[in-house]
Amino acid sequence: MILSAAEKQGIEVPDIEDVKGSDDPKEKAGEDPEEDHEEKPGEGSGEEIEKEVEEEKGMGSEEPEESEEPEESHPVIDKIQPEGEIRPQEDLLSEEESLIQFIEEKDSQEDQDTVVRRNMTLDDVELKLFSYFSVIPGMKEQLVEALADAQRAAADKTSRSGNIIVMGNKRTGKTRLIEGMIRAVCRELHMPAARVAIVGAEQINGKDMPKIVSRLAGGFLVIMKASQLLSDSVVQLDQALEFRTDGLTVILEDEKIGMRKFIAKYEKFAKKFTSTINIPVFTNDELVHFAKIYADEMGYVMDTMGVLALYNLIGDNQKEDEPMTIGTVKDMMDVAITKAESSHRKLQRSISKKRFDDEGKIILYEKDFK
Repeated sequence: MILSAAEKQGIEVPDIEDVKGSDDPKEKAGEDPEEDHEEKPGEGSGEEIEKEVEEEKGMGSEEPEESEEPEESHPVIDKIQPEGEIRPQEDLLSEEESLIQFIEEKDSQEDQDTVVRRNMTLDDVELKLFSYFSVIPGMKEQLVEALADAQRAAADKTSRSGNIIVMGNKRTGKTRLIEGMIRAVCRELHMPAARVAIVGAEQINGKDMPKIVSRLAGGFLVIMKASQLLSDSVVQLDQALEFRTDGLTVILEDEKIGMRKFIAKYEKFAKKFTSTINIPVFTNDELVHFAKIYADEMGYVMDTMGVLALYNLIGDNQKEDEPMTIGTVKDMMDVAITKAESSHRKLQRSISKKRFDDEGKIILYEKDFK
């Protein structure tokens, strides 16, 4: 029998499995094993020997387990003591888990950046949506950047970024541009439909902004004459956009002077509007280009002399302090169309000149611009 004194002297202690799995009948009856021949038969009772074996088990249990195989307990048990005390290795495991989480988040962010990346040019559909503005120098770049920014922001379900400011002088086509922007963003994000609200600032002052944002979640909120928003409304809207909005896009519209003052007054709120589209003053050529597109949309076309007559009409009404706008040119075109549709003009064209071109569009002549 191996005594505790033997262990202290460096004598090898048998594996605990050997002690547990002993089937020797002599050991069960309280007698010493055959190899322990020095001990006398009458020494100690069976209960004392059994107790001694149990003591040896307790003394030799730790060393064999460490030498044979590592502990493979439940992870939670490994990390937490029964009293709830955290083991020292918990700190190391936390660092490893934090590192893994950081890498996964970084990879996820890189995937998002890859997904939202788009060609920095307008495709054919977008050129048609922005046909009034695509020929104006600098406008294509502003439009493309706004679309790319809205797409990048779509990965975040809040509205902390990706919102748009549109500013320009009176009757420069801001509303038309906003409508095209909404359609382009829906197409870019593969949205078959979206909730859209176009309201004046005075209409929503004093309203429950969080409730409005909640109802339009994932859609578009367009605020016209945004510089007229009250401070309370701005604060409420700013806070509402911090929470989940399913990527709601807010578009602010106003004239340049009013919008610049608004941005300077509410700098924190303005940081959520990461794209700005500034519509410049149109040249005469750009105004005539707009007139041709507008006529085509209405089912008309100008002949060569009609185009020259429009140039003269624009030049005569152009003023330094009040430049011509596409709104004014639209009015000119509407007057010409009305004249072309009058019964007197219809009779004259039917007698002397061709009424339709090869594509079936009604021709506008020089006389229609007089």
